[in-house]
Amino acid sequence: MRMTAVPRTIRKHEQGLAKIRSCARSRSGETSSEGLAKMNPSPEDIACRLIGSATTGALGVINPETGHPHVSRVAVGATPGGEVYVLVSELSMHTKAIRANPKCSLLVGEFDVSGDPLDSARLTLTGRARFLKRGSRQHLDCRSHFLAASNVPRPYVDFADFHFIVVEIETAFLNAGFGKASGIDPGRLRPGRRENP
Repeated sequence: MRMTAVPRTIRKHEQGLAKIRSCARSRSGETSSEGLAKMNPSPEDIACRLIGSATTGALGVINPETGHPHVSRVAVGATPGGEVYVLVSELSMHTKAIRANPKCSLLVGEFDVSGDPLDSARLTLTGRARFLKRGSRQHLDCRSHFLAASNVPRPYVDFADFHFIVVEIETAFLNAGFGKASGIDPGRLRPGRRENP
């Protein structure tokens, strides 16, 4: 039987990971299970890091006029209390779609532009969007966190046609790189694991 060669990009990716782990072990001298766990984070830890560090994401909704999926880049964040939120405008297609059907998906994850973007971790969340009442405690928490996490002015956050929605997560699927895709129990994405900016 003829053997199929391992694609060069895959082999390079695996060799890079092995080199990083080996270097980390030699520098720290850490060989304990706790130390190795830090160098080999669990899918849940990776997912929580992606949520906690996300500032933008791709929001997927169902276009009420066509029934087709509609995806937009939006501002996102996660409060210290664990709420995953999205800032939307009443004028946008995705807001109209959510008002018609709250089912949505949210893709988060930043990629390294110096390498292959498909080697970078990304997380897809699905669930239902819930609008927050302006002036409510949750709304104020999201607003404070959003402004604190932003590195540019966001004056529109207080415009009357802008709203915060919370994604009530029902499923989570992580792709952490080649051969590292897995579903994650949303209950394990608890606030304590998240690394907020």
